[in-house]
Amino acid sequence: MGEAGANGPAQSAGEHEKCAARGPWPLMRRLVLAYIAIAFLLSATVTLLLMSNGNGFVDAVKRTPMGSVVTLAQPTDSDSWMPLLKTRDRMKTNPEGGLYAVFRNGEWKFQYPPIALLIAEAVPEHMAAEARTGWFSSSLIRWNSWFCRAMILLTLLVSGAIVVQSQRRYGTGQQSLRTEWLMAGSAMLLGITYMPILGGYSLGQFQLACNALVALAILLFLQKRQLCAGIVIGLFCLIKPQLALVGLWALLRREYRLAIGMALIGVPGVLLSVALYGVQSLVDYAGVLQTLSRQSEAYFYNQSLAGILLRFRDPQLSTLLLPMGSPLPPYVGWIHQISTIHTGLLILLALVIRSKVPGTAARLVDFCTMITVATVASPVAWNHHFGVLFPVFLAIAPIVFAMPRRAVPLTLLSLAWLAIGAAVIMPDALYHSRWTGLLGEQMFVGGQILVALLVLIQLRARGERAGHPTGPDVSP
Repeated sequence: MGEAGANGPAQSAGEHEKCAARGPWPLMRRLVLAYIAIAFLLSATVTLLLMSNGNGFVDAVKRTPMGSVVTLAQPTDSDSWMPLLKTRDRMKTNPEGGLYAVFRNGEWKFQYPPIALLIAEAVPEHMAAEARTGWFSSSLIRWNSWFCRAMILLTLLVSGAIVVQSQRRYGTGQQSLRTEWLMAGSAMLLGITYMPILGGYSLGQFQLACNALVALAILLFLQKRQLCAGIVIGLFCLIKPQLALVGLWALLRREYRLAIGMALIGVPGVLLSVALYGVQSLVDYAGVLQTLSRQSEAYFYNQSLAGILLRFRDPQLSTLLLPMGSPLPPYVGWIHQISTIHTGLLILLALVIRSKVPGTAARLVDFCTMITVATVASPVAWNHHFGVLFPVFLAIAPIVFAMPRRAVPLTLLSLAWLAIGAAVIMPDALYHSRWTGLLGEQMFVGGQILVALLVLIQLRARGERAGHPTGPDVSP
């Protein structure tokens, strides 16, 4: 942070040129070391607190920002698979109930689009039966564990490429190949301590594939391959529909190639859903989304405003998790209204705030803003959903490093990273009261800070276009 403070408005042009010549690596190196040191101190503190609360040492370490990396050596859980397998079974035994009967009847929370059921139907019957009767001794768990590890590796590799590409296009100074490798390696090192990614692995979540898809989309967007980026976003939406908002953003921004890419996947996906499961399946899925929007989830993994308000209203719901998942809390009108206003304002902000400066980094930031808002504005934003923000951080980091007045942006970047990436998972110690429970909402806070940073970068770019002398140089 010390280096950020040295780059305030009083910095001379000569000092800034000297800093630019050195490039971003010295600053990035310091930040990486600072982030790791803070994560280590947090991990040690959390370990001691959990042990004093009756947890064993190994269990306590697994729940810390850094110690949770050991879960990568263990098999995954069945968080994404079991709803699909249960729905597949019900459709065979009682198809009249419809695709989402397991959700309506409280049997299991199948919340994926209809087309996602094809994933379960692709599994051989003997493997599916084996997984249902004993997940942790099944062959599917071994396959899923290696698949999840592969998705994490892909996310890290692509994110390393993102930070290098972003630095080449929007950073300061020309970097040597060695420096670029160091930057990419540091980014990947941070990735294996990034809590949402590690949490997604332990759950066995399809979200890990979604993280990789978002990283690929950002890299393709950086390379000006919008059509391919749109295809990748379209694939994401077949699993989870949050990023469908990117299609609306693309139309408003006249990013027609990206919109066409999404349509090339989305339209056939919808038609295939209708052909396989009928129009009613889409109607029922819209009902599921409406129910989740109205009632949300109170379990502490849900880092949305609605989840926070539900936990504040009734702290006992914070750690309630039944085998089928935490039951939906009863409808609370004022919580739904506040959450809806918050969601609407964030989406409106992402669609309205933009820089029209051609050829600047603001175009990439605009894209990343929509991805971020689509994630953090959701009424149900599980902590592993924040895994898609990892490549966003790496895409904008060189842009922040290159800003001549970077003290405030760099502070926001650091706070957002620490709040999300080094989040502390201590439900037993935090959620016994509504006030201490607020200390467990770090990811939500970090998401709002990241949105503020993205908007700030675009507003400063607009200032540059208007000829403001204080506007920073965010152009290549």
